[in-house]
Amino acid sequence: MPKPPKQHTPEFKLKLVLEALKGEKTITQIASDNQIHPKQIHRWRNLLLEEGEGLFVHKQIQRQSDPDKEKLLSIIDQLTLELEFLKKKLKRND
Repeated sequence: MPKPPKQHTPEFKLKLVLEALKGEKTITQIASDNQIHPKQIHRWRNLLLEEGEGLFVHKQIQRQSDPDKEKLLSIIDQLTLELEFLKKKLKRND
């Protein structure tokens, strides 16, 4: 029976990627010390470099939109109720 893949925490991944970016050790050394494949560190590093900017932008947008989100959800609920009512009314008139 094959072993399930290891699930690494985001903190662990970030620690290894930051260590790799510092350049004090090679990725091969870091991978060997932590018993993972070097390609995995490359993937995590590339992911951080590609989507790293979104980590900070997303949190700011999320904080700003919380009050607006509540208001929008209540409007959507109200409109959904009205739409369902009108659909039923149209079916009765047919």
